[in-house]
Amino acid sequence: MTNLRAKPGRTLSNRPPEGEPWTWMTNTMYAAVTFRVLSISARRILDFLLFELGNHGGQENGNLAAPTAQLVRWGVTADDIPRGFAELIAAGFVDRTFAAPRVGASGEPSTYALTWLPTKDAAGNPKPPSHRWLSVTKQLAGDTSLRGLRQIKKWLKDQPGCDGRPWLKKQRSTPHLRENNPSSAGLRARKKGA
Repeated sequence: MTNLRAKPGRTLSNRPPEGEPWTWMTNTMYAAVTFRVLSISARRILDFLLFELGNHGGQENGNLAAPTAQLVRWGVTADDIPRGFAELIAAGFVDRTFAAPRVGASGEPSTYALTWLPTKDAAGNPKPPSHRWLSVTKQLAGDTSLRGLRQIKKWLKDQPGCDGRPWLKKQRSTPHLRENNPSSAGLRARKKGA
């Protein structure tokens, strides 16, 4: 990614700021129905991956890590991270290049690639972008049962991992907090005495 310099007496506009990392998306991508129906969590994860790509000078697509702790600091709810990734993968904007085993905070994280940008193979040779997001969008456009954003949103929610069921539990049971909470201990004593 190069920065163009203005010739003397001429200013450049609509260019990336000099010395700043940047990444790009096309208007066609923004206008794609699959992009417009992504949840806020999926959009934040995509923003984080774009930020990570910029941090690596645009050279690490396919090797982008997005650990849970960093995504939570970025503003994604921990419970929504798996669903957000599932949406991005189903919509074709992101590919998982390495699926790390679930071992908590230790071990290597999973890695991802943005499908509209080139990657590198194992030998370090450039690989052209897959543009899988475009394939998914065209496939959905050809499906006559999917007309409008509501139907596309329902399609996305029906994809594996995108519905938030059963492995995502928003309401977690916290009996251990109720038992050890001093304010609830006094309440229990009053109820027993009443």
